[in-house]
Amino acid sequence: MTNFISKVIMKNLTGSNYLNKFKQTLGLFFHKNKTLKFCIYLKPVTQKRTFRLRSKNHPMKTRLITLLFIFTAYFSFAQTKTNPEDQAIRKSIVYFVNTIKYEKIDQSVNSLYPKFFTAVSKEQITQLLNMTYNNPFIKIDVQDMKFGSVGKPELISGEYFSIANYYLTMKGDVSSMSEDLKKKIGEMMNSKYGKAGVKYNANEQSYIITAPMKVVAVSKDKKTWKLVFADKEYKSQLVKVLPKKVLDKL
Repeated sequence: MTNFISKVIMKNLTGSNYLNKFKQTLGLFFHKNKTLKFCIYLKPVTQKRTFRLRSKNHPMKTRLITLLFIFTAYFSFAQTKTNPEDQAIRKSIVYFVNTIKYEKIDQSVNSLYPKFFTAVSKEQITQLLNMTYNNPFIKIDVQDMKFGSVGKPELISGEYFSIANYYLTMKGDVSSMSEDLKKKIGEMMNSKYGKAGVKYNANEQSYIITAPMKVVAVSKDKKTWKLVFADKEYKSQLVKVLPKKVLDKL
């Protein structure tokens, strides 16, 4: 997404004096995992005669309640059980997106796998991120983020590699663009994400984009993870960055 938007802007707005005059506010909402809890409501029965429920007189009801509590406890445990490696990878991705949200581009770049800069320099990455999120012509607002899959880390030559997929729902404000440029942006987005993934809101003069994202997370200790952009446009540049076994899965 970063490289795509930057190419569009560079192609159509080269020489503009306004690229550094505006700041973008990113809004990001994350879905947190919540424990699903069951509640049993016992409705009081008003009768002239009161009685005490004794288990020996109601074996079926006792078994039902016992099984329900066992199932509830098991299900709650299954929902709250976490994989430390999985959570660490997700945390690293969320941190990366948050650094963009708060316009801390230097920290965004520091979140990336150092070896990645042998293929794309830090200066280029910094420029791409700034062009994408700090330009006046297409303001990107990240509205939602959902994780798809986080692959099990695989040890290769002393480092662990995990391929992670997630989805970003973004709003691209193009109100400051000419009609011709809006049309070009729409065509390029449709080509990249498909018509189902791009919707235009004429009233707000903005595009709503659902973009699948892919990164490779790399770590030596399975605690601290650095990221590598794994979009198709980067694949040819990653030959010297990632093991062939990982590249073959991208």
